[in-house]
Amino acid sequence: MLTISLVNLEKYLFDARMNADRIRKLEEARNEKLLEEFVSDPKAES
Repeated sequence: MLTISLVNLEKYLFDARMNADRIRKLEEARNEKLLEEFVSDPKAES
């Protein structure tokens, strides 16, 4: 029973890390896109 609990805990922690990593990558991509749009926006240069 303890082994099953430890396996479930490890799976839960692994899934949490994967979700956090996925969210971080999405936020990085969004920020990069926003920065690229701001830099290429002709109105932002004035």
